Amino acid sequence: MEQILIRKPNGHTEPINSSSKVSVITQAEHRKTLLGEDTISMTVESAEPRDFGIGDTIRIFGLPTYRINQLPKVTKLSERKYEYELLFEGLQYDMLRVAFRNTDVGSFNNAADFSLIGDLEMFLNVLINNLNRVFGANKWALGSFPTNTETKNLLFSSENCLAVLQKLCEEYKYEFVCAETETQKVLHIRSVGQELDFSFKYGQGKGLYQLTRENVDTKNIVNTLWAYGSDKNLPANYKNYTPRLITGVFDAPALSLDSRDLYGIYEGSVIFDDIYPHRTGTVSSVNTEQPLQFIDTTMFDLNAKDGENSMYLIPGNAPKVVFQTGGLAGYEFEVELYDHETKMFTIKQNKDQKGFELPSNNEPAFQIQVGDTYVLVDIIMPQSYISAAEDKLAEKISEYLETNSVPTVKYSLDIDEMYLKNQAADKLNVFDVGDTVNIEDTDLSINTRIKIIDFSRDILRPFKYSLTIKDTPLSNAFRRYAVQTSYIRDFMKLNGLDDPIKANTSWRSDTQILGEVPSILNDRKEVDLGRKSEKVNVGNTSGITKLFGILGIVNPFEKELKLDVGGITQDRQVGFPDRDIVVNDWNYIVGMPESFPSLSSDYGLTGAQNEINKVFTTSEPFVSGSTIVYLNGVRQFRGTNEDYTETADNEITFALAPYADDRIIVDYQKL
Repeated sequence: MEQILIRKPNGHTEPINSSSKVSVITQAEHRKTLLGEDTISMTVESAEPRDFGIGDTIRIFGLPTYRINQLPKVTKLSERKYEYELLFEGLQYDMLRVAFRNTDVGSFNNAADFSLIGDLEMFLNVLINNLNRVFGANKWALGSFPTNTETKNLLFSSENCLAVLQKLCEEYKYEFVCAETETQKVLHIRSVGQELDFSFKYGQGKGLYQLTRENVDTKNIVNTLWAYGSDKNLPANYKNYTPRLITGVFDAPALSLDSRDLYGIYEGSVIFDDIYPHRTGTVSSVNTEQPLQFIDTTMFDLNAKDGENSMYLIPGNAPKVVFQTGGLAGYEFEVELYDHETKMFTIKQNKDQKGFELPSNNEPAFQIQVGDTYVLVDIIMPQSYISAAEDKLAEKISEYLETNSVPTVKYSLDIDEMYLKNQAADKLNVFDVGDTVNIEDTDLSINTRIKIIDFSRDILRPFKYSLTIKDTPLSNAFRRYAVQTSYIRDFMKLNGLDDPIKANTSWRSDTQILGEVPSILNDRKEVDLGRKSEKVNVGNTSGITKLFGILGIVNPFEKELKLDVGGITQDRQVGFPDRDIVVNDWNYIVGMPESFPSLSSDYGLTGAQNEINKVFTTSEPFVSGSTIVYLNGVRQFRGTNEDYTETADNEITFALAPYADDRIIVDYQKL
C-alpha cells in the first residue's frame, strides 16, 4: 500500500505511518453512500503524541481530497501508547459550511428564504456562486450537467448548499459527483455511473464472491396502474368527458401481466401532471416599441373556427403563454390578442403587489427575447398534439411499470480480494456508488443491471470491498444533518408561491388572500382559502353557495373525494337524516328510489379451496354482470382473460385456483 501523507493547513506534509514516532495505522475504511456519506475513518496508534487537527487533509488512490472537520478523539492507552480516531470527509462536506442564499455571480445576496424559477443549470449556478462567495472566486466550478431540463419553481428556506444539492438531485432524478483539479473543485451532475463488466449470480459465488439477498420488499409493487396525464388543453368532451389525459379509449388500468402472475394484483395510481397536449413555440421576433408583443412565425391559427365555434379557444377562458426559457421562464401571461395574419401575440402585463411589472418596460433581463421558448395553456390543442401527448403518457406508464412492478430487492456483495484484483487488472478504484453491475436472481426472475448504492473498502487492503446493491436508490441522510427535502409543494400552493409573481415577492396572510377572493374567483381555476388547520366560512345561513365544476375534498392523507354533478340535466337536492350515517349505505339515504338494487354478500361459497378447484357457486342466483368479487380484500377483475368469469347464474370460475386459506367474498344483485 502507498504511504499516506497528511497535509497540514500550512502546507507541511508528514507520513501517518512513521518509524521515528513509532506510529502506525491499525485500521482504515472508506465508506461511501449514493447522495450521502463519503468518509475515510482511520485509527492510528503512536508511541508519541501526534498533532492531528481540523483542516488536515489526505489524498489516496488518486481520489479527491478528504479533510478532518471535527477534532479527533484521542485515548492514552499507556505511557507510550496513544490511539487517535480520525475522520476524513469528502469534498461535498464543504457545502455544509455554506448557507444557500440567492447569490449572483458578483456575490450579491439579500435573502436566505426565497424561491427561484429556472432550470437545473440556473439552480446549480446559484449554488456555485454561494460556494465561491465563501471559499473565494473560482474555487468551485460547474462541470458536466444535463441541459435543457424542465423549468421549475422551488422554495428555499435557510438551507445549506449540500441540502440544496440533494434536493436538486431528488427533484431532477440525477446524482452528483465532486472532483478536483490542481486549482478547483468541480461539481458534476449525472444520471448514472459506469456500466461495469461484472455479473453476479445469487447462490453461485463458488467462493469468489458472496451475494446475499438482504430483503425483498413488496410493499411498493404496482402492477395494475391507473395512470393519468394533466387536465390541461383538453376538449370538454374528451373521451366521454374524462377530465385528464388517458391512453385508451376509456379509463382503464395498465397491466404488467407477468408481475400479476408472479405476485398477484397490486393496484396503484399516478398522475403525470407535466404531460399534456402542448406545442413548444419559439419567439421569432419582438416588437421593440411594445415589449408585450412578439411573433412566432410557425404558430398555427389560434383563431380558427369550425362553423360558428372556435376550434381551439375556450369560451370565457383566455389562453395563457407560459415561457419555458429566457428571463421570463416559468412566468404565465394572459393572451390579450393573437393576429394570425402577422402571427403576433399581444400579452397582458403582470404587476405584483410591490408594483414590479413583467414583462418589464425597461429591464432587458425581464423582457421577451428572440429565441425564448413558450407553451400555450388553457386552449384546446389540435388532435395531433393530443395524440402525441397520449403517446408520451404511454411511454411514461411503461417506464413506471417496468420500475415498480417487481419487488424492491437489496443485496450485499462481498468479493474475494484476490479474485477482484485479477479481474480489475491495473484499475485500483474498481467500484463507485452509482455504477451498475449485472445481478441474476432466478428465484425472483431478475437478470438486469442494478445500481451500487453503498460500499465500504479496507484502505489497508484496497481490493477488499463490501457492496450494497439495490434496484431502487434510497435517499440518504448525512450523519451530521437531516436532509431538507420537506419544503412541501402544499406550502407553496397554500401561500401562492406556485404563482411566479408571488414567488418573487413574499407570501401573504389568509386575510389578504380572502380579501381578494371576490375579484379573482372568476379568473382562476384554483383559489386556496385558509390554512389546513383553520376553518373558512363561506356564504350565509339563508343563501346558496355556488361552486362551479367538481367539488374536491382532501383528507389528511392527501386522498381526494370528488363530487361531480356534470351529468345531471335538472336541479337536484340531497337530504340527510338527523343522525350519523355512512354515505355509501343506501338504507340511510333520504328518498331512496325503490328501483335501487339490493346487494347480497356471500361469505360461504360452495366449492373446494384446494389450489385445484376454480369453480364456486353462490347461495342464490344473481343478475348477470352484477358480481363483485374480493380475494383477500382485493377486488378482482371480471371478464375473459381477467381474474374470474360468470359461468352460470349462480356460478363463478376463477382464472387461478384459490388457496385453502384465501378469503373470498362475492357481492351480487339477486336474480
